[in-house]
Amino acid sequence: MTLVDFYKVVRETKRSVWIVPIAAVENQTGYLSGTCVPDPSRITFDKPSMIRKRDGYYKGSIAQSKNHTLENMYLRDWDGQPKSFNHCD
Repeated sequence: MTLVDFYKVVRETKRSVWIVPIAAVENQTGYLSGTCVPDPSRITFDKPSMIRKRDGYYKGSIAQSKNHTLENMYLRDWDGQPKSFNHCD
């Protein structure tokens, strides 16, 4: 299973970012699978969550994650390319 989440950064400091989840536009190419891109105009939960930066890695305004928990979240800049997903084991 490959899950992809997108987030919009609403605030940033040297050591932290505050993010809100945003919707994805999915293009299904198979059974419960396909590609997706973020839709920053559709915020899905408007209360920001704060996460700590590690080694100043994060630098952008739209992030993607392959993990649903904030405790171990790994964010990276979205590269503008559709991301593959698979909702089936």
